[in-house]
Amino acid sequence: MKLYCIPGGGTPSSVFFKWKAALKGKAEIVILDHKDRGRAAAADTWEAAKRLYKLLCGETEPYALLSSCTGTMIAYELYRLMADNGKRLPDKFIAFSALAPDTRYYAGSRYISEMNRGAIYSVYRGLFSDELFAAPDEAAEKCCRYLLDNSTAEAAALPELSLILDGDEFEQKAMLDFANNTIMTLTEDWSAAASYDLTEKIVMNCDVLLIRGSSDELVTPQEALRWQDFTSKELTVLEIGGDHNIITRNTGSCIAIVAENI
Repeated sequence: MKLYCIPGGGTPSSVFFKWKAALKGKAEIVILDHKDRGRAAAADTWEAAKRLYKLLCGETEPYALLSSCTGTMIAYELYRLMADNGKRLPDKFIAFSALAPDTRYYAGSRYISEMNRGAIYSVYRGLFSDELFAAPDEAAEKCCRYLLDNSTAEAAALPELSLILDGDEFEQKAMLDFANNTIMTLTEDWSAAASYDLTEKIVMNCDVLLIRGSSDELVTPQEALRWQDFTSKELTVLEIGGDHNIITRNTGSCIAIVAENI
């Protein structure tokens, strides 16, 4: 079986590189990273789905769509395009840490805001290791505060190295750059989700597998069950240790669950 993987919610496409080796002999991993992701021009769920449809429409073998967080909106619209055009449909729809497609959670808001302070802090803190920073908690808080205090609806004011430099400049800069790039990707993924409007609901004719983190405060058990309204077949909800970002912070468990369910 092929697993067509669509990154979302700030997750880089590189997270799926590990999946290739781990699932070798069981599934072929194909990464569908839509063009110009991370740039404002790409912040349109429908346009992203149309671009990916061109890559998928010729598929004739069994496959599954796999995505995370806001990427599931693109996967859902990709399913719609495959169905509308009489193409082969996926055998399974796999979603990590995802609200149902009709959610209005993202609407009318932007990622860099007080409501996401905790999530923004965790991006920086997750990359600022104790080995590189004498005070990683403080460095992460400085970056989070700077971003929130200086960004506008039009542009993000990303923190610079001078704000937190206290050791090895090269490695600290690499980590800060990676964190800033993650923030920018999150910003555009959020923008795409905020502008997404489910005008016509379709019920998918395939099994849905929803995986959530046990401490995910956004995708609660009740929210996960709302996916039942979007499939005419079986919904399976599984839980593993971790927060909303399990696909990058608990990658091994995510891979193991998928391996057992395809």
